[in-house]
Amino acid sequence: MEDLSSVETTVSGPCLVAKVRGTMDYLTQLELRGQLTQAIDRAERAVVVELTDVSSCDSAGLNVLLGARREAEKAAVVLVLACVPVPPAPDPGDDRSRSGPAGL
Repeated sequence: MEDLSSVETTVSGPCLVAKVRGTMDYLTQLELRGQLTQAIDRAERAVVVELTDVSSCDSAGLNVLLGARREAEKAAVVLVLACVPVPPAPDPGDDRSRSGPAGL
């Protein structure tokens, strides 16, 4: 089963909270971009992009966030990221964690 993305929005005081779930990648970028643009258009002062339930994010997902930042600036809306997942620490027993790029 695919881990599709979704954006659920709620209002919290002067902020619109956009809770992103699922993957942020090349397969979901167009839908995510549209949903975040709608959130920015609806926001009065600020959009909080909440990322707790994001399972993965590739360069296309990062570009969605950068594009959202640009759109927010144009609309004079503050955009912030919240609850950015922290990747797991490397396994100290894994030889690849002590070598150069790509395990060289």
